[in-house]
Amino acid sequence: MIYKKNIVSVVIITYNSSKFIIETLESVRKQTYKNIELIISDDSSNDDTLKLCEEWKKNFEDYFYRVLILKSKKNEGLVKNLNKGVKLATAEWVKVLAGDDILEDKCIENNLRYVEGNPEIKIVFSKTQRFKNEFLKENYLEIPSDKEDKIFFEKKARNQFKILAMENVCSAPTSFIKNELYSEYGYYDETYPMVEDYPMWLKLTKNGVKLNFLNIITVFYRIHSESISSSKKEKKINIEMYEFRKKLYYNFLKKEMNSKIFDYCENLDYYKNDRYIRKGNKKYRRDLWEQITLLVDPRYYKRKLKKLKNLMRGANHEKI
Repeated sequence: MIYKKNIVSVVIITYNSSKFIIETLESVRKQTYKNIELIISDDSSNDDTLKLCEEWKKNFEDYFYRVLILKSKKNEGLVKNLNKGVKLATAEWVKVLAGDDILEDKCIENNLRYVEGNPEIKIVFSKTQRFKNEFLKENYLEIPSDKEDKIFFEKKARNQFKILAMENVCSAPTSFIKNELYSEYGYYDETYPMVEDYPMWLKLTKNGVKLNFLNIITVFYRIHSESISSSKKEKKINIEMYEFRKKLYYNFLKKEMNSKIFDYCENLDYYKNDRYIRKGNKKYRRDLWEQITLLVDPRYYKRKLKKLKNLMRGANHEKI
């Protein structure tokens, strides 16, 4: 497929986003870069999200290259909803945005300037400014140090994969992706309906695609009582992430690390402190332990395995 240059596709995913969607849409309309294809993909909202989007489209459609509103008859989960929107993107570059977050005014302009100056880049991340509830400066949360970001993004794709295998260190809301990556490596993994970003970053780095970093704030990330990261849905996400990690340990790490897994996990407390393991019930922990033992040659790591087993058994685990 030939993607349109000089156009950026912004894909907004919504579900019961009526409280914040207009603020999100306005942040896209007010971008300093104007040649935008806007795709709103709704996952069967039962509030006024779609109505508000339709009304807003009537007033501001002329500001954009085109505006699409996609509707679902039933709720299918975050990942399917996201894929539905991304698959219709026709621009060379794609920016994904949640229906309650906000783009910094120069988000698209700055991302484009960066990738145009570095034509080898196919995906770039940047910094996020988190805030609580209302979009006011007094609600801003502290921005973590970018020291670790710089270290991670300076590494080659293979080494980025090894780090990601242990922890997701990429800020999904800031991702700016060349559309050809979806064509070449596939869309977001729908096996886990609530976990869209982590499997994608692993897939890309495993295939040699380097992740890059633009050291400026491009997205304002809202934390509120109805957001996924702070609601009851987090429990479901934890379970899905736990199952994904089991798959990761067995499929990815078995091939990449084999018996050398501890070369990349020298501190066994990693397993003890992994929140997806700590929140797992006994069955989950037992299953994971069985997966880990498949990856490690006990002839070399018998003592470490025993220590790991004791750590996992002795930790004060919470039930999901």
